[in-house]
Amino acid sequence: MEGLRMKRPLTRTLLGLSGVILFGLAVAILFNPVDFFASSEIELSQSASLMSEIKAPAGLLLVSALILFAGAINTQLMPVALWLNILVYGSYAVGRLISITLDGLPDQSLLIATAIELAIALLSAWVLPRLA
Repeated sequence: MEGLRMKRPLTRTLLGLSGVILFGLAVAILFNPVDFFASSEIELSQSASLMSEIKAPAGLLLVSALILFAGAINTQLMPVALWLNILVYGSYAVGRLISITLDGLPDQSLLIATAIELAIALLSAWVLPRLA
């Protein structure tokens, strides 16, 4: 068990924190989407169809968080978890940057989210080739 803690602590921290963020977002969106989105000045209706569309990607975030946690624990899963980090956080960042270009600036909380997503994706891309 001691060896487990000593190997790649920064990568474990990156994956663990990334997983905590995704897990928290997923739970908030799945169980309290109206209040969660209201914190970013987004008003949602209670339409069952809209809730389904909002909650479906949250399921992906929840499963992704579990894979990130697994990668933080098991060094053999680290490359997969880092790739997932790049894909999930990177795709959110790219989507937000496209939206900023086409639609203008969103609420400040979403700009902060964009910066965090981009930083996590880039940091994961930097760490990945250094695992060997």
